[in-house]
Parts: sequence; structure tokens; C-alpha cells
Amino acid sequence: MGNVDNNRINTFITDLLSVEKHTLKAVKKQKDTDKVKADSEAFEMLQQMEKTLTAQVNHLQEAAKKYGDESSESLKSKLTGFLGTIAGLVDSARKDPISKMMRDNYTAVAMITAGNTMLKSTALAVDDEELQHTAGNHLKELAQLTTEISRVLPLVVVRELVDDPKEADRIGKMAVEKTQKAWNAENVNKGKEIV
Repeated sequence: MGNVDNNRINTFITDLLSVEKHTLKAVKKQKDTDKVKADSEAFEMLQQMEKTLTAQVNHLQEAAKKYGDESSESLKSKLTGFLGTIAGLVDSARKDPISKMMRDNYTAVAMITAGNTMLKSTALAVDDEELQHTAGNHLKELAQLTTEISRVLPLVVVRELVDDPKEADRIGKMAVEKTQKAWNAENVNKGKEIV
């Protein structure tokens, strides 16, 4: 391993674990609302998110044991501003429209993705193949979640704005098509080449 001490590695793991646990709690609460149960695409997306985050939390708990105590102060005191926001998601799930839930989940997944990018980089720096594998798999799963949320979000927004179900379906499909164009390979691969 490199010169990084276990406490620093454990901090990355437990910070990420905190975000994932709080997000998972919010997702479970959202999934149990009547309005989400009535929207099959939002419900299925939240089921996928719950399954993915549950597995990732389990993986991170195992990694935390390797590098220190999962119940460290890091888990209790770090990221309080962001975690407070996620805690607010849990409390507001019943009154918020589904589109706001999806938007907030999109933001949480971006934060979790950044955390896993940091964890993958850390694992490379300390030559921990198991942690590299875990973070790499998590990043692939999070890319799928991000793509799915970005597909469901336009549909939900349009359904909340347009009363006629047929018209909402037509406009929603158009919104998905137009917003997904931003995710094409040309745009995703733009930028400086990393050598």
C-alpha cells in the first residue's frame, strides 16, 4: 500500500457510507408513498435505486471493517449539511411532487458517484484491488441509475403538468428523446483526452 494511513481511507469509506445510508432511507420512504405507487415508472426506478444502494451499503460496511470502525466519528459528524438535506427528503416525501423527489435523488446519486470516484482513486493509490473492484462496480451501477433517473424525470414532470394522459404520454416521450440527446457519445466523450 501507498503512504495513505488507514484512518484517511476509512474517512472516505464512512463519508460515502453516510451519504448512501441516508439516501437509501429517503428512497424507501418515497417508494412507500401512494403517489409513487401510482406511477409505475417512478416506482420501478425507486425499486432499482433501493436494491442498488442496499447492496452498495453492504459492500461499504465490509470495506469499513478492513480500514477501521464503521461507527467512527466520521459517520456521525461529516457531511452534516448534505445529510441534513437528505434527511429533509425523508420528511418531505409525502408532500413533495414526484418530480422533486426524482430531482433530489438525481443530486444524491451524483454525490454518491463523486464519492465512489474518490474511493476508486484512493484504492488505486493504496493498491487495494478489492476496494478498486468494489468502487468500480459501484460506479457502473450508479451510471445506470443516473441514466434511468434522467429518463424517468421528464416523464414525471410532464405528467404533473398535463392533465390529458395521452397528451402527457406524447409530450413526455418527446421530452425524454430531446433530453437524452445530451447523453450521446459525442457529448459524453467531449473534453480533454486523458493519457
